[in-house]
Amino acid sequence: MILQAQGRIQEALNDLNTALQVEPMYEQAIISRAKLLLNEKQYDKSLSDFNRFIDLNKKNSSAYHGRGKIYAFQGKHESAIENLTTAYNLDHNNLAALIDRANCYHSLKNLEMSERDYSEAIRCNSSIGSLYYNRAVIHLARKEEDKAVGDLEKCLELSPNNEQAANLLSSLYLTKKKYPEAERLLTEMLDKCTDEINLIGIRYNLATAKKYNSHFESAIEDYSKVIQQSPNHLHSYLGRAASYMQLREYSEALKDYTKSL
Repeated sequence: MILQAQGRIQEALNDLNTALQVEPMYEQAIISRAKLLLNEKQYDKSLSDFNRFIDLNKKNSSAYHGRGKIYAFQGKHESAIENLTTAYNLDHNNLAALIDRANCYHSLKNLEMSERDYSEAIRCNSSIGSLYYNRAVIHLARKEEDKAVGDLEKCLELSPNNEQAANLLSSLYLTKKKYPEAERLLTEMLDKCTDEINLIGIRYNLATAKKYNSHFESAIEDYSKVIQQSPNHLHSYLGRAASYMQLREYSEALKDYTKSL
């Protein structure tokens, strides 16, 4: 609707109310008002309109999708899944309904069904980076780390600025001792990061990756920057001490070990 697109929500709602006073069975006005109320988080009123519309038209995918979203927002995930399933069965191009169902399954900790839906969504459209991230989270919950790494790498290929995916992948690289990959990714993350708190964590992980890659001088430089920003960051003292030890700078290492106590 033009008024809604212009942000004139109340005017749009008034027009729909007027239309329905004139013609109570006007389907397009009912579903338009239902969607508008959903966007405005007026869930009870929106649900009433979706129910009313579905009573008139049981073949409309977006109506079941809208009702399913409301149930999901209300924490009624089983009812949400039932409606989202109907929405997707009525229109297999309604990828959003499939993704919303995957999220509901995840909320219910039904990881197998959630992964199945994310995989189906990826089969339908393999260019959406967030789908790979969401499936990676499922893989991690199922302790399938290699699969998670693959999905996170694909997510960042498609969505290079996805910070959540980058953070998760860098942690996995470190856990799996893929230190060259971790150093490369963390260096890219450091260049993009503007948040000071996140910067500390990224720089510490980068220093750790450099230490294990035997880039000891560069690791010391990054550990020092972390300490400068966060003087009580004990793990950075320990990491810097270990790097000093590798360079045989024993007096500096002893100072840092002492500070970490």
